[in-house]
Amino acid sequence: MNIHISKKLVSLITGLGLIMLPPVFAHAGCTQNDLEGTWYAYAAAMLRCKIKVNSSGSIVASKSLCKFRDETGQYPASASGNIGISDRCMISGKITVCDAGCANLKIEHGRLERDKNMFVLEVNAPAYDPTTSISLVGVKK
Repeated sequence: MNIHISKKLVSLITGLGLIMLPPVFAHAGCTQNDLEGTWYAYAAAMLRCKIKVNSSGSIVASKSLCKFRDETGQYPASASGNIGISDRCMISGKITVCDAGCANLKIEHGRLERDKNMFVLEVNAPAYDPTTSISLVGVKK
């Protein structure tokens, strides 16, 4: 049974509960160009995304794709949005994931690691539950 992605996101977020990121220390030396490229992001085993980010921080929808998995199967979804980075490597912005419905994932806390090939994001869907977050880990191709 294929249900709207927004309902799947709510179930995923609610099921995982609040996931706290470990304490992180910001470091200097990041630019928007560090986010440019193709990233593979994962949230548990239920959400996987290939996200293409251009030099301005826009997620290129035509080259980005997410897949949700639940007990009934795997469902493709589009990904779009915009992400930015500070000179201290803190990531902000939103990722919009859509199939039959859409969910806006607001980046509450995000950090690009020192090697600039991995990020950790704490995201939530404020329209559904602003108090619950999930973690996305991304690796640059």
